[in-house]
Amino acid sequence: MPTPILPLSLTLLLSLIPSACTSNRLTNENLSQLTPGMSEKQITQILGKPHHTEISETLGIRSTALIYQAGERQVKIILINDKLFSKQGTF
Repeated sequence: MPTPILPLSLTLLLSLIPSACTSNRLTNENLSQLTPGMSEKQITQILGKPHHTEISETLGIRSTALIYQAGERQVKIILINDKLFSKQGTF
């Protein structure tokens, strides 16, 4: 029996929407709203879900890097012990 193309196409299209929305949220205006001490939840409310997350812990200090990409732009948000420490990248 052939697979219905419309439901499969719709599922594929809907799976792309979250990443497109994140790219649209990576603006200078949104990045300027990020201030030291913000939580990861507050950051993701502004920028959306990151494309990639890197987590490490050394001597009891937890470091998290939230990496966002939009075209040629890449921004790395560094959290220390779950609080915003710095912003790095092209913005």
